[in-house]
Amino acid sequence: MSQKSWKKLFPFTWETRPNINPSTITGSLVRLRPKLLSDSGDDYMWRTDKELCDLDATQPINLTLKEFTKFHETDVKQPSPWSVRFAIETLNDVHIGNCMYYDINLQKQTTELGIMIGDKKYWGQGYGTEAVKLTLEHIYSFTEINLVYLHTLKSNLRAQASFKKLGLTEKKAVERNRYNFIRMEITRSEWLNLLQHIKKFVGFSNKEVFLNLLIVSGGKHPYEETTPVLSDFLIDSDHQVSVVTDTLEILEALPTADGIILNTLRQKETDNDLTDEVKSALKELVWNGKGLISLHISPASCPDWDEMKKITGGGWVSGESWHPPFGWFKVYINDKNHPLSKNVKDFWTYDECYCDLNIQQNINVFMHGVVDKEIKPLGWSLKYGSGNVANIALGHAGASQSHPMFQQLVLNAVDFIKN
Repeated sequence: MSQKSWKKLFPFTWETRPNINPSTITGSLVRLRPKLLSDSGDDYMWRTDKELCDLDATQPINLTLKEFTKFHETDVKQPSPWSVRFAIETLNDVHIGNCMYYDINLQKQTTELGIMIGDKKYWGQGYGTEAVKLTLEHIYSFTEINLVYLHTLKSNLRAQASFKKLGLTEKKAVERNRYNFIRMEITRSEWLNLLQHIKKFVGFSNKEVFLNLLIVSGGKHPYEETTPVLSDFLIDSDHQVSVVTDTLEILEALPTADGIILNTLRQKETDNDLTDEVKSALKELVWNGKGLISLHISPASCPDWDEMKKITGGGWVSGESWHPPFGWFKVYINDKNHPLSKNVKDFWTYDECYCDLNIQQNINVFMHGVVDKEIKPLGWSLKYGSGNVANIALGHAGASQSHPMFQQLVLNAVDFIKN
């Protein structure tokens, strides 16, 4: 398989891959962390336990602890690029099991998932279910895998019930080495749809505030990717959504919308600059109380119109602002009490981290990145007249806007502009 094909699925090398530290994959019961050399003792105990091996349809290993530790050390120091392994810990740092996804198929964009809760004191209490949930979140947030499947023994009804809670469905019976398995699967679209509807997974907003939202789209950016993602998850959250790109349509739609979302770049160079009539209407509506959400590079629209920076609180300025290459970086929530921070934790994302933005003095920054040890504001809010305005400087690509934390930020912003 070519290096190019591998990078399409995982846009990083193992040398440049971000350190997915425990704080980035943490739930209410467990955290997932990279495997450590010190895990060998627990792993050896579990791999020699007949009851655990029977549930995994394997035989207890016939190795000494010293021999096993050598194999374990190789796995930790030289991990296979075709699998990703995590240790499962309680929030009190007790190692209780392992999970992984493996047999990654680049052409089909599939992978198999496996999990074992080795410490039997933690069986039947939701620890395994949450570990699988966090693993699925990781896979569908940080890779381009489109199908996750697993095999569980036909007799293991408890495991099947746990997987069904997370949206995996039975596909077929499989016989291997005289064992009878059930193959279960969940696709990316099924997972993202599940997140929107159950909303309890990562704290998606469940506030009963449903708005008629107007998304202004179009311009020199991949809006053909991002706007459908944005529209779909807002609709799945029971909001009414209209998408407009034409200037005349924008002017007609503005007055009837409850809130406005700018996912656009309007410039004279691309013949889509806002007309004076649209600018005047936008200014008046927000000033008089209509809420506005501005995403990514949208504040750079209409660069000759100074009022755009005042309305949005500022943002990207051509020739002055810049960003490192599109890639991995960590987003930090510096104001955890801000309305836009609700249910949002520090997270890794694959996006653009904007630097040297021209932002106003009257804004409330709640989120930032770090480049060259310098803090870079990435999210803020302000009042423009009577209107609430939220600015989220993330969301360059479709994958960026598919991230659960990005979507939570937007849903929080929708709640914010309503108030």
